[in-house]
Amino acid sequence: VEADRQQLLERVEKQEQDHKTHALALEEKNRDAENQIKDLKETIFELEDQVEQQRAVRLHTNQTILDLE
Repeated sequence: VEADRQQLLERVEKQEQDHKTHALALEEKNRDAENQIKDLKETIFELEDQVEQQRAVRLHTNQTILDLE
């Protein structure tokens, strides 16, 4: 009985360590994903800003063309 108890305890400890390792890996993946989301949001913001700038340039260009016509 004691040997079975010891084996079970070792198995539980091994599983606990495996779970901790897996949890740490998931936490790291989560941090990486959050950083990627942050970077993507920043990129989206920059692209939206560029779109607005291009719209302003286009409007100015169209106005210049109208003035020249």
